[in-house]
Amino acid sequence: MKSAAPHPAPDYYAHEPLHKVSPVKSPGKWEAETGPITARPDGPLAGKRLDATFDCAHVDVEDFPGLRKEWDALGGSPEYCLRMAASRGEMQLVRRCLRAPKIKIDSGDDNMRTAIHCASENGHLEVVRALVIAGADREAQDELGRTPIMSAAWFGHVAVIRYLARTAMVDIDAQAITGMTATHFAARYGHAPSVVALVKEFGANALITDEYGQLPVHYAMEENQKEVVALLS
Repeated sequence: MKSAAPHPAPDYYAHEPLHKVSPVKSPGKWEAETGPITARPDGPLAGKRLDATFDCAHVDVEDFPGLRKEWDALGGSPEYCLRMAASRGEMQLVRRCLRAPKIKIDSGDDNMRTAIHCASENGHLEVVRALVIAGADREAQDELGRTPIMSAAWFGHVAVIRYLARTAMVDIDAQAITGMTATHFAARYGHAPSVVALVKEFGANALITDEYGQLPVHYAMEENQKEVVALLS
């Protein structure tokens, strides 16, 4: 994103810290904001009035020394972009990120959620498939021990559940720190098709209890998920 005019001698100018670093609607496009551009107090233009064309918030990252490093530090790393692209289902950006040298495909966010968690909970099957093919850990656990298939079950994404169970061959009875399985999550939130896929198609054990002694059907009963209760009774 360019300003109205080129910046002569960019080292003469200063800018406020970047903020609002985020993806925009166009796949692969990112933006950030900074405050007004001003003359550096130690530069040759100090104290002089700047032309209004330089008082802008959108500039190329090449316009200022060190701006690229600042951008990366604020979240422009390939790993961050990969998680965001996975969440949004943007295959073009996912592919670009996966081509980044030495990218850490299983890098997690502050909650240890990896790109495959992000894609699974949002139902982006093609992204999940691409990540598995690229070598992502299909059994990755977040800070609460939840795996990608649990994320898919939580939000009722049957296609992702089927892919992870059949093709990626994940442990469908894996338990989170609380002892909950994918079936617990699907039952609790009333996703009957997910319960059918887990229990009927892939043989998930619906008799596993969590740390509170709760079965999946117990959660379904608590949440008045009648269809799920009928399936598990």
